[in-house]
Amino acid sequence: MLRKVLIANRGEIASRISRTALDRSLPAVIATAAEDRALSERIGVPLAQLPNNYTDIEGIIKIAHEHGCDSIHPGYGFLSESDQFAQAVREHDLTFIGPQTDTLKIFGDKLRARDLAVDAQVSVAPGRVVRDATELEEFLKGSGGSGILKSRAGGGGRGIRAVKLGDDLEDSFARCLGESKAFGASNSGLLIEQAITNAQHIEVQILADSHKNIIHLFDRECSLQRRHQKLVEVAPSSLPPPLKQKIFDDAIALAHASNYEGLGTFEFLVNDDGHFFMECNPRLQVEHTVTESITGIDLVECQFAVAEGATLQEIIDQPPTSKGFSVQTRILAEKMDITSKKISPSCEPLSQFEPPSGHGIRVETAMAPGAQTHPSYDSLIAKVIAHAPSLQAAIRKSSSALNSFAIAGPTTNLPLLKSLLDRPEVKSSTATTTFVDDHMDELSANLQSPSLSPTDNVDGAIVSPVTGTVVELNVQIGDKVTSGQQLAVLDSMKMEIVVPSTVTGEVKSISAKIGDVLNEGQVLILVDGYIDEAQDCSADVYTDEELNDIRADLASLNKRKEKLYDENRPKAVERRRGRGQLTARECIGILSDDNDNDNSNFREYGGLAVAASRRTRKLADLEESTPADGIITGKTTIDGAECVVIAVDATVIAGTQGYFHHHKIDRAVEVATKNSLPIVVLPEGGGGRPVDTDIPDIMSAGLNLGTWTEYSKLAGTVPRLAVVSGRCFAGSAAIAGASDVVIATKDSTIGMGGPAMIEGGGLGIVTPEEVGPSHELSLAGAVDVVAEDDEAALILAKKYLSFFTDKTVKNVTSKNHTQLDQRILRKIIPENRKRSYDMRKLIDSLCDEDSVLEMRPLFGGAVITALARIEGKSCGIVASNPASNGGAIDANACDKVSRFFRLLHAFDIPVVSLVDCPGFMVGPAAEKTGLMRKAGRLFLAGAVLEDSIFAVITRKAVGLGAMALCGGNTKQPVETVAWPTGEIGAMGVEGAVNLGFKKELEALEGDDRGKLFEKLVAAVYKQQNATNAASKLEIDDVIDPADTRARLALNLTAYYKNAGKAKEKKATILDSCW
Repeated sequence: MLRKVLIANRGEIASRISRTALDRSLPAVIATAAEDRALSERIGVPLAQLPNNYTDIEGIIKIAHEHGCDSIHPGYGFLSESDQFAQAVREHDLTFIGPQTDTLKIFGDKLRARDLAVDAQVSVAPGRVVRDATELEEFLKGSGGSGILKSRAGGGGRGIRAVKLGDDLEDSFARCLGESKAFGASNSGLLIEQAITNAQHIEVQILADSHKNIIHLFDRECSLQRRHQKLVEVAPSSLPPPLKQKIFDDAIALAHASNYEGLGTFEFLVNDDGHFFMECNPRLQVEHTVTESITGIDLVECQFAVAEGATLQEIIDQPPTSKGFSVQTRILAEKMDITSKKISPSCEPLSQFEPPSGHGIRVETAMAPGAQTHPSYDSLIAKVIAHAPSLQAAIRKSSSALNSFAIAGPTTNLPLLKSLLDRPEVKSSTATTTFVDDHMDELSANLQSPSLSPTDNVDGAIVSPVTGTVVELNVQIGDKVTSGQQLAVLDSMKMEIVVPSTVTGEVKSISAKIGDVLNEGQVLILVDGYIDEAQDCSADVYTDEELNDIRADLASLNKRKEKLYDENRPKAVERRRGRGQLTARECIGILSDDNDNDNSNFREYGGLAVAASRRTRKLADLEESTPADGIITGKTTIDGAECVVIAVDATVIAGTQGYFHHHKIDRAVEVATKNSLPIVVLPEGGGGRPVDTDIPDIMSAGLNLGTWTEYSKLAGTVPRLAVVSGRCFAGSAAIAGASDVVIATKDSTIGMGGPAMIEGGGLGIVTPEEVGPSHELSLAGAVDVVAEDDEAALILAKKYLSFFTDKTVKNVTSKNHTQLDQRILRKIIPENRKRSYDMRKLIDSLCDEDSVLEMRPLFGGAVITALARIEGKSCGIVASNPASNGGAIDANACDKVSRFFRLLHAFDIPVVSLVDCPGFMVGPAAEKTGLMRKAGRLFLAGAVLEDSIFAVITRKAVGLGAMALCGGNTKQPVETVAWPTGEIGAMGVEGAVNLGFKKELEALEGDDRGKLFEKLVAAVYKQQNATNAASKLEIDDVIDPADTRARLALNLTAYYKNAGKAKEKKATILDSCW
């Protein structure tokens, strides 16, 4: 049993530990620094003066012996994770209340902890040790350009910084290494890991006894943090239970692997890609309180009990349960400069300090009126913990507690915390680790704080701009300095603040040394000189030569990016030429407005990625042979419209899809989603890549990839166009198939499985060109447009997009609205009502010259579908084709038109329906194609077009088929007109005569029957004549064919004029079925 404990810590945690010691009648002594004595006296526990500070191992052990203590509790921070301290305590026959020394050694070295996780088959972020800035730069080049640089020792957000290419990596490395040494780490390098983005910070509380029994005490979410410093913690997290259990299992596996004893926290980052172990904090956490709230377990008591050798069963007599939710907010004495967002301590005495209270409210603090924080330590004033049955109730209770917390004297972060708790992302548990930093402008919008800008006076007194510790002095007495020159660096709230001179002159005195703590406004250096009016200290001044100088980091980046471009990949270009194809970058150049193939308008995303094969291949080799990981993604402007482009580079590992390849597609889709941008995809190659040797540790089959799902979710929200050249199989083919429209070159071949998959499935050996030739796929309706070659396909792609991005011709290069003499329309319909005619000629005559783009011309030939312009206005043309099936609608035509209707409706493009339809195709053969169901889908698709369809009956409008082409009936369109040649009936003229007068006709023979038939046909034709139908209001008017274009132009103008007005779409499940 423990007899007496020395608490080697300060402030609220010393108070917290002493409270549990008192509860178990365990005498306690607090080791306190001189500057903390007044604060520690308020705790009401005997004090022992430290000879130096809280990291003085010898001094602490000496105090423990002098005061008759047999144990030491380190609290958190300071020496709590020091294996040297734990070993020294034990060597002096004292009990260290914490894990075993060997365990502290493992988790005190982030690299050893990482290796332990890998051995335990727990996922970690890709990373390595780097020994200098050069190695750091090499890693970043192959990891998307950014990462997290970590000291191998340390914690609490210290010794960690985000880095990216273009930063001063020498400086970043040096500063992080300096922090690493401050934590006692060896000079054996730093750990760099790939940044895990869009992640939540989840930690698992574990408890282990000395008998190898380990349990978890649930989890906490700590995503709300500023610059890696936690502000708000919640227990439990809101992760799905199956995912939680996986993380619990990993935490316990790591605890077993490290022979863990005592209380510990295993921290993970969690995003859509999985969960990744970060580190273990082998100590009591600042946020242990929320776990205590939901479990009812005193974690400090657990620490004492484990130190005494108790088993888990003795400590916790029944399996722990979690009840409700708990939220902790950290109240800090700090001030923020609203402009720069710099943070500095606010060390003024508390003139008022009235913490909240009430049911479910707990406050941990050592402060009281008259007390003040010290700039040498953290600025924590108090922790407010709220517990309630639900997360929303706990947040409300926490907000109420903060509102009633009366604090005066120092500036605090209370307004920031209140603003945070009001955010919907916090209430819904969707905030990620960068949320606070990303939204600081919004969160701090209502804050008021004093400016932290230096207030140098004309006498040359350079003062400290913040409260902080001097870490660098860059000048000596007698040095000549100029205005703007760096004089010193301060460490304030874990941020480095540069102190510049605002005068030119000579340094006369220096009032501080390295390690001194300065208050804001305290004089640091005195410069005897003058204010240089000619020198603008607010802006850097450089010569043209200096501005043209390329720094080493930029030169290195330029050299790296050169490997991406075609001019530096002659062999790859030659292979494309041999196949008669353009390169992916040439295709992007043609698409882009500059159209000079230099891609100057293209902004690339993820170009620095390489194949995930670093375990088996050198990075330099991967940079040369797998540029951009085989897929080029980014944004460009096409005919003035911003678009996302995704282009597979089939010269890289045959266009197969690798790890980063997928991530780049996902990012491109995300960009398109956030900004509502059209997507042009150039899919090629395809199939999973078996040579990504870095992946087996984090992925098995990849069936959890969301690439196709996320791309498909964009259906109907942004235009998505696939342009296929060459061989396109498997995953690439799936992307093409999920697109709205597919344009393919005549030599392309597309299939859901390539030759290897076909052979592997025992289905024979075929060449790639035999799998799915574009011509055959166009006959099946899978390819919408077949182009002669790559360039022609891309020109067609631009034309297609223009119908969606510039519906009324504001930006397209060609504004040619020229037209044929519209009187020609009077001549296109033959006087012989039974004779076929060329509907495509009619369409070309009616629409703007060269504006028509026909879709799926070889499929469903009974109906023509095309995008076109009339007086510059985009429209979709749906036209009966009397040259195919006499215009009777079969199953394929139903599919063709219904899909086209949905496409046009989704993007608010009106329909011009040119009707010459004798009805649906009938007969057993037709019904075996599923015509009934497909005709129904056509009616469903047309039912939502009531304000966006205009019908022109050119000749026959018979029965259900004609009704379907009008959107369901002749009153569905905004306007239904007919030409004088129109015939409108429930059945065709001849059919109506044959069925209606069957007996009369059968009673006659020869010429008499023929004469009667012609007479009856004339009578029925007169009855079905368009003029008769208009007189009975079945249609709106009968017009001169030559007036059709002008009439449609007026209707389209009115439609687009009203297009901006809010209107509710009648959405159906079929709206997203393409």
